[in-house]
Amino acid sequence: MKKSPQSNHPKNRKSINIFLSLVVLVLSFLLYIYFSHIIYDATKDRLVKKDVKVVKNFQIDCLDNGYLPFVNDCSPQFKQCGRAIIDGLVSEEEISQLITLANTGMVLGGGSGGPTILDLHSGALSYGSQFINVYDSVIAAGTRFSPAHIKLYIDIVQRVKDQVVKYFPHLQKNSNLIQLSGPTFFARIDAAQKAKTVHDEYWHPHNDTVAYPSFCFTGLLYLTTYEKDFEGGRFVFTKRNYEQSDDGPMFVDDLVVEPKIGRLLIFSSGGENEHYVEKVTSGKRFVLTIAFTCDPKKYMDPKTLLSKI
Repeated sequence: MKKSPQSNHPKNRKSINIFLSLVVLVLSFLLYIYFSHIIYDATKDRLVKKDVKVVKNFQIDCLDNGYLPFVNDCSPQFKQCGRAIIDGLVSEEEISQLITLANTGMVLGGGSGGPTILDLHSGALSYGSQFINVYDSVIAAGTRFSPAHIKLYIDIVQRVKDQVVKYFPHLQKNSNLIQLSGPTFFARIDAAQKAKTVHDEYWHPHNDTVAYPSFCFTGLLYLTTYEKDFEGGRFVFTKRNYEQSDDGPMFVDDLVVEPKIGRLLIFSSGGENEHYVEKVTSGKRFVLTIAFTCDPKKYMDPKTLLSKI
């Protein structure tokens, strides 16, 4: 059978090729958009859509003797330390629910010198320059924590742990070795209140393993946004380190992290990640600190919170 002269015309073949190329391009773009919004949630064994974005991911050499007791395949050593900034793991609606959860307790207390702390696990709530038991206060006030909010909190703790395991690959050999530890707490800094004691002075450089010896990995989930909800209050790493690039290691100066709603900062807790928080000059800064340990004696099960409410 003879081919149609019209279909063999060079101009027609060129038009067909252009059309097919456009179809392939559009389909590729749509597939990219779809799959870039999907991550695997190992805790629920299913695919979930989340707009998760890694802002920064640094590998850092560990400092010696920062993690005691040392646990093989868990405690970071040599080149297993680091830090990562991740956006989108927790939605703004979920952040709003976390703030409601924290405020349910904080409204019954409040620090007198700027920071207010609420640790749901120990029950510690700032009250003036001291601490009271938030669960006793909730009963006395005739209120209660929402079970739905507590369940969300437990789920978010697991999500953060999954990110720690992801960005510290040596933990993937046995992720059960790393567990939640204390103190894990909400912290609100009110710029309108001036520091009353040394414990209110949050702006001094420190490393978490000195302040909290059980810490091996620290997670900070920000509940408010820099330059929108507060001024000052940025998180600053003091150690000069390097990040990997296509051209090899590139040295960077102090890494400044600007808090924003839903942003997660995770890092190994030793001296390699010494840090401080700038003074909050206006507004209120809100963050959830989530600690993880390799020490079995310091493990905490977040699900026990359900029995406290």
